Amino acid sequence: LRYSSLNPKKEALILQLLRTYPGIYENQIAINCSLLAKKIDASESQIMIDLQLLHQSSVIELHSKSNDSKITFNEIREDELTINRISKHLISQNEIKRSQLQSVLEYIKDEDKCKNKILSAYFGEIINENCGTCSFCISKSKNTNANTTLSEKIINVLQLEEHNSRTLQEMLKCSKDDLINNLKKLLENKKIVVNLNNTYTIKK
Repeated sequence: LRYSSLNPKKEALILQLLRTYPGIYENQIAINCSLLAKKIDASESQIMIDLQLLHQSSVIELHSKSNDSKITFNEIREDELTINRISKHLISQNEIKRSQLQSVLEYIKDEDKCKNKILSAYFGEIINENCGTCSFCISKSKNTNANTTLSEKIINVLQLEEHNSRTLQEMLKCSKDDLINNLKKLLENKKIVVNLNNTYTIKK
């Protein structure tokens, strides 16, 4: 960056080298002077002069070689010595990756089994009991949580005698918030009613 700021005429070439050849930091890379010349709108001879100057300034390490002739193939070489030799391994590798991806998708989408069971089965281990801590087990326990049981307990108590909320809380040994929420639901569902003396009773 310091060299570019002090030599603005070389900045375009330096930036183009870095953009065109990402691995130029770590390895020696053959560069195409003709391509660079087209990209920064300069002559090939000027590119070579600038590269020599960069080398002299220790910005780059340049090994210049001249070729009498150059051949560019119009078709990518693919025969038994190149891609076809490893194609069967690539196909097998892709199948493994596809199978692994499918297993991940099934793990995410399956909402009817314990996640720990699914994961263990994938690695060849059979577990008979649910773990109780995964998302499936937690959601299952929520469906039969204490709130439903608490509502039933409230109804059972009120069938015997009417009570106010404080007495109900003491009898059922539950939190105030849980009791209020369940009482609201029972009132909304018209299972119970509130009397004039602020006690609750079963609706007849």
